[in-house]
Amino acid sequence: MLYMVNKSFLAAVFGLIAISFSAFAQAPEPAAKAQKIIIETDMGNDIDDALALTVALNAVRDGKYDLMLVSNHKKSPTASEFIDIVNTYYGYPEIDVAKCSKPVFQGSYTDYTVPVACNRAWLRSGRYDGEFPDAVERYREILSSCEDGEVIVISLGFGTTLSQLLDSQPDRYSYYNGRDLVKKKVKYLSIMAGSYGKEDTLIVNGARETLFDRTVKRAEYNVVNDIPAMQKVFSEWPTTIYQNPFEIGKMVMYPWDAVDKVGGPVAEAYKAYKNEPYDRPSWDILSVIFPLHPEMFSISEPVTVSVDAKGFNHLKKGGNHYVLALSEDQARALKEYEVAETTRQSEYLPAWEEGFMDIHSIGTGQGDCTFMILPDGTTWMIDAGDTGARNGNTWWYRAIPDNKKSGSERIVDYINHFSPTPGELDYAMLTHLHSDHMGTKGSAVDGKRGHKVAGISYVGEQIRFKNYVDRGYPDYDFPSRELVMKAGSFIGEYLKFIDDEVADGVNVEKFQVGSNRQFVLKHNPKPYKGKFEVRNLVGNAEVWTGKGSGKKKMYSGDTSIFDENMNSCGVLVRYGDFTYYNCGDLAGGNNRSFKSRERFQESYVADVVGKVTVMKNDHHGWKESTNAKLLAAARPDVFVIMGSHRQHPYHATLRRMMDPLVYQGEREVYITSQSSRKDLGEALWRHFKPAGHVVVRVYPDGKSYEVFVLDIFSGDYRIKYRSGLKTVTK
Repeated sequence: MLYMVNKSFLAAVFGLIAISFSAFAQAPEPAAKAQKIIIETDMGNDIDDALALTVALNAVRDGKYDLMLVSNHKKSPTASEFIDIVNTYYGYPEIDVAKCSKPVFQGSYTDYTVPVACNRAWLRSGRYDGEFPDAVERYREILSSCEDGEVIVISLGFGTTLSQLLDSQPDRYSYYNGRDLVKKKVKYLSIMAGSYGKEDTLIVNGARETLFDRTVKRAEYNVVNDIPAMQKVFSEWPTTIYQNPFEIGKMVMYPWDAVDKVGGPVAEAYKAYKNEPYDRPSWDILSVIFPLHPEMFSISEPVTVSVDAKGFNHLKKGGNHYVLALSEDQARALKEYEVAETTRQSEYLPAWEEGFMDIHSIGTGQGDCTFMILPDGTTWMIDAGDTGARNGNTWWYRAIPDNKKSGSERIVDYINHFSPTPGELDYAMLTHLHSDHMGTKGSAVDGKRGHKVAGISYVGEQIRFKNYVDRGYPDYDFPSRELVMKAGSFIGEYLKFIDDEVADGVNVEKFQVGSNRQFVLKHNPKPYKGKFEVRNLVGNAEVWTGKGSGKKKMYSGDTSIFDENMNSCGVLVRYGDFTYYNCGDLAGGNNRSFKSRERFQESYVADVVGKVTVMKNDHHGWKESTNAKLLAAARPDVFVIMGSHRQHPYHATLRRMMDPLVYQGEREVYITSQSSRKDLGEALWRHFKPAGHVVVRVYPDGKSYEVFVLDIFSGDYRIKYRSGLKTVTK
């Protein structure tokens, strides 16, 4: 469909050249997967930037956008913090925020970011402490980590940072200068900037009979406040530019009566911007919508946009720029769309139903905890770690979302929220005796029965365990009692907890390697006969033989030099064709940090494990775990890493996991925190889906499943990512 501006679009602006517009011919193709984007903003000048960010974050939730960076160039002490607050409110504290180191303009508008940033009720990501990284440096690091032509840059403000990026020189991230790096990595620039006449004259054919009046052309705000920068952007940007001019934003007025439905920090900011009710043009919002739905706009034929010394725009035919326009019908449709997107209510995980199997990897930043609801409603928790490092330290990650509660308390809250039987668990299992799986002195509190509790023992006092399994009961003598007592500083208090559990009638057992009868459906097993099984794969340095309940040793040398990870207990859960692997911190190879030279337990497991659908990485994906033999045998479709340490996972392990030479096929990687992001760097971090509580829902008969990531920071476990339905592969 072809749209023509009345008597040729912009004829009064650029001589008598007729410029045609089309809804489709020049439109870029939307990405087949989540489109990687960077947003450049002058957040705090006009409220439309905040609404535009809201649209982008909802697109992230839908899997349409991968928002890698929000860069701010307003000279404001609170604008970058405001962006971090909004990202965190919507469940994406992992989205980078950067600040232009050389902003050129303060702005006279009411800075609506100030009251929001001063409101301590709004959570922050905890990543910055007021010190935001340099914008150009973050651009260069992120762009260099991406594939060629993979990124769309969306500019909602001045050209300041983009100009500085173009002028940047080779550095540790890339040997390309700024212009060449942009040319290589950026697909196109969607920019709100410029004007071509009166605000009521940019109308598509059929709407009005008004021509542009050259005497009232405006030097538009985003241009005039850093003219040299915007001149450079339009003259030197090496990829396609889609220009969203001032006039079309005025055609789409964001309504005041929708603000309360937006809620959160953005609604607070909207009301702070002006005291009285007001509608506001959608200038910046349209530039965020365009890459999602280019078909909703009319797009000019190729032109070249230039900026003169006074900040006015000029056009000539031909080039690599396109100007956007709207018909009145398109404007109405865009208003409906933006209101729907900004006021959209959060989505939540539907309640568990009979026949579903839910596997929750709970993210506290303090250690491992897996909570499962089996197909008949049987509940099972594996590990409940709490390192006690609420504020983090050199190696261990901080508590998330904040330090107001311990990891142990967060686990109790989470399980009681999702369990069909709050306050009790059919099974609890401890894979091995380390603090990030069982708790430590640093997280201990006075228990109800006269001793300290932390981690799994804290949970056991708040939620009744009906059956409890660990690797050592009742003697705790492998490899020796002495070594068991040295496994952690909290072992003595833990053993008191076990004695109390036995005294209270809890069935406590030692993990039985090779068995498929220790963990069974407790409520309605008959419909699942032959479809569901838990096989005890490994534990106490023994492994299932693959036949019956047989087991064998995985060592021949000195057990006195075994480390606790070598003794980890692990299971393989099968439901129909679906399989789930969880083996604690099982060792996959020797390492100078450990004395034993027999740390190849994963290689033994590889001989019997078979195809795995979802794998919880052994030892959080540390350097000596997840070895190539296990990966080649299991060929996981999905990895889940419990992150509580700066090397969870280790960079070499993550590369091995993603290496097609280790095994063929698609794979997805999920993680419960950002503990390792800095050490891994952006190029490797891009392999992960958004961080949070990871829930795998297996549907009846185990033929299909879905992966959800739930927001840790909102407090209500809203969905922040959904994989879509997946068919189990064999």
